[in-house]
Amino acid sequence: MATAAIGHEIERIGLCRIEHGHDAVPPRIGDRPLGQAGLQIGVVAGIAAQFRLADAAAERLAGGDRVNHGRIGIQLHAYRQPIAVDIPVLASYEKQLFPYSPWNSAQFKEEFAGIPTTRYMSVAESGNTIVGYCGVFLPAPGVEADILTVAVLPEYRRQGIAKEFMRQIEQWSQERGASAMMLEVEHSNESAIELYKSLGYMKISVRMDYYGPGKDAFVMRKDFN
Repeated sequence: MATAAIGHEIERIGLCRIEHGHDAVPPRIGDRPLGQAGLQIGVVAGIAAQFRLADAAAERLAGGDRVNHGRIGIQLHAYRQPIAVDIPVLASYEKQLFPYSPWNSAQFKEEFAGIPTTRYMSVAESGNTIVGYCGVFLPAPGVEADILTVAVLPEYRRQGIAKEFMRQIEQWSQERGASAMMLEVEHSNESAIELYKSLGYMKISVRMDYYGPGKDAFVMRKDFN
C-alpha cells in the first residue's frame, strides 16, 4: 500500500481505492444558482470577485501554504499539505472509505516521512474540517509516478475536489521529472474512469481480481511527453 516497501499501493478516489492505483469521483460542472429574485447586483459582484480570487490563488501550491479552490455555493475549499496532527482524522476516514484495506496511523507516518522528496500529499478542507486527501509517489526523476490515494468524503463529491487533487498531483510529478502517471481503477467505477479519460489517461491493461474476486482493475497511464 503506502510506501515503496509496501507491495500494494492503494489509490482511491471517492469510495474506490486502488491497489497500486486509484478510483475517482469526477467533479460536477454545472450552473450554480446565484440566488433568488431580488438578489442585489452588489452581492453577486462580491461573490464573483471571491471566486476570481480563489481561482488565482489556486494557481500556486507550495510548501504548507493553504490554497483556496473549488466551491460549495459561496463556500471555498482550502487545500494544504497534511501535518502530523491530521493522522488520526485521516486514519478514521480510511476505515469509513476503505474498510477492506484501510491505511493505519503507522502507514500514514511512513508516507509523511517521504514528503517532499519522493511523495506529495494534500488535504482539502471545508471550514476547519478535512473532507478529502490525496497522495502520489515518485521514487526518482525520469520514471513513472504512482498515485497512492485520492479520497473524498461522500457528501463532498462532485464538487471538483478530486479533479483539483489530480491537478496538484500531476503538477508536482511533472516538476520533479516524472515521465508518466500510473493508476489502477476498478473496472465498474465508470465515473472515475470518465474523469481519468477526460484528463488524458488511457487504459493499457487489466489486472484480474485486483480488488477481490470478480473485481478487476483497469491500469491507466498518462504520458508527459
